[in-house]
Amino acid sequence: MAYDYEGRMDFRGDTVRALEFARDVLVRRGLKVLPLSGNELHFENPAFVMSTKKDPLLMVSKGVITSTGSALSMQAELGNLRALVKFTALLILALTIPEVAVMAVVFVMVVKDPGLLWICLLTVAPLPFIMPLVSKVQRRKTSRALDALLCGAAEAGGKK
Repeated sequence: MAYDYEGRMDFRGDTVRALEFARDVLVRRGLKVLPLSGNELHFENPAFVMSTKKDPLLMVSKGVITSTGSALSMQAELGNLRALVKFTALLILALTIPEVAVMAVVFVMVVKDPGLLWICLLTVAPLPFIMPLVSKVQRRKTSRALDALLCGAAEAGGKK
């Protein structure tokens, strides 16, 4: 699977210090960090996050930070973000379908004007526009948080 996020910074510093900084940040944020394997730090977030107001790093499902010679790079999958968007879309649809059905019955049986059925579509019409927008905004927030983590690790590794 292709990574959703890939970042790279020029880096000439202490690899161990940089990766330890990243490990500390990730652990404080609640992600599971695997033991260092050479110049790589693997991390994952097995929890499903229900809120986009929490830390954007929690949208990452797994990733790796690698130090190679003159660069510090990070790759991450945003699996939790995809799961959150999918769950939200399904929840909205599950709540909307009964509402649309009741409105249709009211318009046809009670009001006796089937011409008003188009109003039922107004409840679901915004979904194809709103859900991608929510995903894009949260993806941008998560990318910025990952950029900040990578930058912080590079700075921490560069300190003497």
